[in-house]
Parts: sequence; C-alpha cells; structure tokens
Amino acid sequence: KPDSYYFPDANKPDVGGLQGIYDSGDDMDSVGNNAKGSLWSDANSANPSISGAAYKVLLDASNRSRPDFSNDPVLNLSKKTYE
Repeated sequence: KPDSYYFPDANKPDVGGLQGIYDSGDDMDSVGNNAKGSLWSDANSANPSISGAAYKVLLDASNRSRPDFSNDPVLNLSKKTYE
C-alpha cells in the first residue's frame, strides 16, 4: 500500500533538493526555518492538519509555566554532592 494509506497527512520532502544543500549550513537553516514557519502557521490555523495539531500540542507544552528549582534547598544539597 502507498505511504499515504498509513500517513494520509504526511508531506513528502523534496529529496533531490535536500541532497543539494546537505553541505550548506545557511541553506539548511533556510529550509528548516521555512518548514518550521509553515508548521507553525498550520498549527495555529482554524483547521490544522494532523502534523499541525501535534505541533500545537508541543507549542502549548513549551509555553506552560514551570517551577523554578534554581534555589531549592534539597536540590542544592544534591548539586553540592557533585561539586
């Protein structure tokens, strides 16, 4: 069965285009940033794809508040053990 049967929402990469930039950091950054931008737009659209919805879950998780343990007395004791 074709890939689209198992992954109906998948975007196939342009392998030929990627082969031409494997040794250029600037070109790889450009392609990666374009992919990230389109994924972000998809994630924040009214009707995101499966990939966009999954990326939205990651974005929401990364934006949650977290406790600051930098001055926690118990963890500082553990840190001092290794210093």
